[in-house]
Amino acid sequence: MQKPVFVNSYNKPKFIIFDSYQDCYEWVSQEVVDEDYYIGNLYDKFMNNFFTVLFFVNRKKSDTIYVFPTTKILAERIIPNLLSEDEIIYSCDDAFLKIFSCFKDNIKRMEILQWILAFFTNSKGNYDVKNDSASQMSFDFIRTILNTSLDITRKDDYKYKFALPTNNKYLVFFFNEAIANCWGNKHHKVNCDNNSLEVVGIDNVYWDSIKEMIIRSNITILVCINVINNNSGDEYKTFNAKIIGVMISNFKG
Repeated sequence: MQKPVFVNSYNKPKFIIFDSYQDCYEWVSQEVVDEDYYIGNLYDKFMNNFFTVLFFVNRKKSDTIYVFPTTKILAERIIPNLLSEDEIIYSCDDAFLKIFSCFKDNIKRMEILQWILAFFTNSKGNYDVKNDSASQMSFDFIRTILNTSLDITRKDDYKYKFALPTNNKYLVFFFNEAIANCWGNKHHKVNCDNNSLEVVGIDNVYWDSIKEMIIRSNITILVCINVINNNSGDEYKTFNAKIIGVMISNFKG
């Protein structure tokens, strides 16, 4: 498989486009499977159409978006063979906007998707659903943006949502610093960048800023209550976000 070619984008978001099924399939099997990626599909399997676009974004690098414009049949070969259907988010779901979290607001996200679809379809990119193919393809995405924008109670917090683990992951909390350090020493492997784990406390201020996103994301929260110093599994208990909030509020240490 040929490596993607990068150009100097001066720290601006980049789109890396795959132009063959084989390259995309091999890249997904090597880079995406078992990693923390957001994976988007322009259309769900119930939409009766020929063409679709797949999007892949590594949670640790939001400004690089990998894109594969393809037939729906080929997209459906990649997804069941390599990925779980539960990992896929569709443009009719507001979670799809997390893929474009590196852009400052919904207006910019709409413009960017319209531009890239116009590039694929060689259309003018006019916002004309009847006559412009790019607008026809982005209809669900634009409707999602309009629905979220009209909800005045909803914050544009997709950058924060993007930073959370993807839905196939979980968060691990610890009762105290000692347990956290033991867990880190047992499970963490120093990577090539020499990054190391740092234990941080969660107070009410920080918790209040993230709890709503955690609740909406349905992420499992595990609390490690004991680290076993061998190859055996550690002891965990599962809690919902509301109970975790009560525990943090009552903590006096």
